[in-house]
Amino acid sequence: MASRLAPLRRPVEFRFDDETIVAEQGEPLAFALLASDKLVISRSPKLHRPHGPYCLRGGCDGCTARVNGEPNVMTCLVPCQGGETVATQNVLGSRRLDVLQLTDWFFPKGIDHHHFLAGMPAASFVVQKLARHFAGVGRLPEEVRTPGTAEREEVDVLVVGGGPAGLTVASEIATHARAKAVLLVDDGVAMGGSLWARGSKIPDLPHVRIYEHTTALGIYEGEALLARGDRAVVVRPRALVLATGTHEGVLPFPGNDLPGVMSARAGARLARQGIVLGRRVAVMGDGPYAEAFLRATKGRVEPIMVRATAAVAVEGTLRVNSIAVKETAGRSRPPAVRAQKRPKNAWRQYDVDAVLVETPGPPAFELAEQAGAQVVFAPPRGGYYPIVDGNGRAQAKVWCAGEVAGTGPDLTAIRAQAAVVARDVLASLST
Repeated sequence: MASRLAPLRRPVEFRFDDETIVAEQGEPLAFALLASDKLVISRSPKLHRPHGPYCLRGGCDGCTARVNGEPNVMTCLVPCQGGETVATQNVLGSRRLDVLQLTDWFFPKGIDHHHFLAGMPAASFVVQKLARHFAGVGRLPEEVRTPGTAEREEVDVLVVGGGPAGLTVASEIATHARAKAVLLVDDGVAMGGSLWARGSKIPDLPHVRIYEHTTALGIYEGEALLARGDRAVVVRPRALVLATGTHEGVLPFPGNDLPGVMSARAGARLARQGIVLGRRVAVMGDGPYAEAFLRATKGRVEPIMVRATAAVAVEGTLRVNSIAVKETAGRSRPPAVRAQKRPKNAWRQYDVDAVLVETPGPPAFELAEQAGAQVVFAPPRGGYYPIVDGNGRAQAKVWCAGEVAGTGPDLTAIRAQAAVVARDVLASLST
């Protein structure tokens, strides 16, 4: 059962469906829900399977809910101030008992409603109508949103991403006399990125303008479109530095979408906030975030260490309750689909409250490609990478720093590469 490791310092309350949830003021709503053992927050759009957060950084749909009447809000990106109303969306019944989950029972291998009963005009029409009604991601907002504002800015340097690379670049440039204006934007609740998960100190940036909780939506003809609350900001920088890091890595195994299966980075972030998902936690793979989680929960959690190459199967209904492991090389099927004559003791089963997955994630290259960078697929690295030179330059006036450029996950290496990027940006500004 999920719990907090320490008492709250600034407790506030909000409503989740018909319950009152106590939270630490300023922490994301999703964190407070998990700390209250509310692992099921959403339902998948088509099959209505129970879902919970996987990444806790706005990259999955596991924490989306209706907040203050607004649908499809990623609760991991909303700081709790107290008084919010959070409601499960896209259910017929409740988040724990959704009648529409019957579609998953009827079609356990999924359903392609576009081709189901195709060629039968009447039947096809009914199936598509029902599918459109059952699927979706919530009702429209209760109130018409007031039109926002739009504005333009010009800066010397725009840095996108407030993790170790972005913070290093912004700090190095801002302390130099030749840099007139540095703007650092990040879509998180606060700056720091993966530094929060690792337990590292977040540096102060007194000479940098900072836009927290701001999303860079795209790069268009040298300008960046930012969404900042109800404001749209179009920024034209002389130099654009993309320090967008990596997306969360996933591993394919049965049950990997159950609530309680989470990236190791997300698990480490929770632990640093004083939240654990239970007493027994399986940790798949090793790396900086698994290590950070183990350090933060030493003596509080019984870890079950599992190699990332092991064959596993996770079981549960509304949440993870066990993991079966077979330490073997090559292909292997999990117990549920393995032949009945499988050798005894080939698999070991553990009762667990959560499963954390540590595996390299693909680079968040999308903005770099929009900005004109050429990308290459590198399977060993986990996805597409922008092509950069020795100074991190991907295109005229565009640089990539940190993990998105293939550096890391070692913090020393990330900061060193980011410092090289900063020097090259400064040199370009002086010409």
